[in-house]
Amino acid sequence: MEDIDKLFADVAAGTREPPEGGIERTRLLRRVRGMVLDGDAEQRLQAVEVGARIGGPDGMEMVGWYARDAELTVRRRALEVGIAAEEDGVGVVRSFVEDPDAALALESIQRVRRLVDRTMTQGLKRQLQHDSDDVRAAAAEALGHVGGGSLVPVLRKIAEEEGPVAEAAAEAVDRILGKLPKAEPDPWWEVIPPEPEKLVIEGPIDLPEILPDSTLELYRILGGVAEEHRETVLEALRPRKNLWDTALGQAYPGYDPTTFRGVCLAAVAFERDDWIVTIRRRLPDPNASVRQAVARALGILGRGKPSLVMGLVDLLVDPVPEVRIAGAQAMGDLEVPACRGFLERHAQDDDEGVREAIAAAIARY
Repeated sequence: MEDIDKLFADVAAGTREPPEGGIERTRLLRRVRGMVLDGDAEQRLQAVEVGARIGGPDGMEMVGWYARDAELTVRRRALEVGIAAEEDGVGVVRSFVEDPDAALALESIQRVRRLVDRTMTQGLKRQLQHDSDDVRAAAAEALGHVGGGSLVPVLRKIAEEEGPVAEAAAEAVDRILGKLPKAEPDPWWEVIPPEPEKLVIEGPIDLPEILPDSTLELYRILGGVAEEHRETVLEALRPRKNLWDTALGQAYPGYDPTTFRGVCLAAVAFERDDWIVTIRRRLPDPNASVRQAVARALGILGRGKPSLVMGLVDLLVDPVPEVRIAGAQAMGDLEVPACRGFLERHAQDDDEGVREAIAAAIARY
């Protein structure tokens, strides 16, 4: 009979296929379950890899055993496996809605919200008390699509606060009351990735002799003028502080790519980290120049925020090299240790510029 330790290690490392049945598979399953209580962190991480290799409902059940692991690296890998397993991994992804780590909870909430999963209402409600405003805002936004009338008083109380959490709560109330439409299910595994494209930025826009009064139009000009003219537009925006947020709301989900690039540039220039929630929603924008601008803004404004890591990870596999470079640079700017592992996994990108950007980002850790 084969040594179970060797079988476990080989399957975890991917050097052999897991047994499809029989006593060897049964012994392997027992070993994976046993590691929940008896394994050290490295062995528990191997157990998650075994579940990933087995795949399907059986494998995802194993991975789910580690969704409450004490070690963050084990939980993070379990969530990654659940996401990659697509429909089979839904149960695993749901398990992270109430994770104490902001980045994992946020990623789970965003995936569950795309399912319009009403079974998670109570977990989302509890996350309205999370320490992270990013998690609270995401939970409030999701509840607007999956919650019922009983949540309106809770959300209205939060809407009396100030900032992005209050905005998300107020919007959620409007959705529950039928003033805004609710989302239809949009499972993440059914998303068609954008076709490979080149980074195309229309313009540059000529700097007008007289700048317009419209704050939204100033954003558009800022997003399109040559770099040497940006400070002139920023100076015109600076005294209009009371109009920034109004125009920001109009710019989302974005009249055009140029306008939202301007929003990102203004956010960095004016150090508006309270705009992060709105800006991060454009990470999957179909326009590559917007994804690039969003990555740059999040890296600078989000320094030290682990909740932004998982969104930026997706940019490391973007079809456009310039966006992958921006994603790598942002993960370096973020200064969150969890970024290093993700960067290392993509260090062999087939584009030289991307490889250099990833290497530079890794060096910052």
